[in-house]
Amino acid sequence: MDELSEKLSSLLSDPSGMEKIKAMAQSLMGGEEQTAPEPAPDIDPVALTRILGMLKSGGGDDHRIRLLKALKPNLSPERQPRVDKAIKILKLLELAPLLKEAGITEL
Repeated sequence: MDELSEKLSSLLSDPSGMEKIKAMAQSLMGGEEQTAPEPAPDIDPVALTRILGMLKSGGGDDHRIRLLKALKPNLSPERQPRVDKAIKILKLLELAPLLKEAGITEL
């Protein structure tokens, strides 16, 4: 799981990877055609649309996230940030199969 979260973090923190995602999002959402490069031909636009929809909606909270949110007020202030980090990792893990399906990353 650490390896997967590291790969996702590196993809999302890599400026060129984020520029690719941003350019594809702009082209799908009708952004400026002049500044946005065309998406790579091997990226599945349907999967990319699903990723963007999930990012836009914030995704649903599954039972694990609801449990963590319920436990958070009962934890010490030092441990509460760990819950937030765990929730972010869980949400990234939901995106991993969609990123792979879209051809953005090879996880």
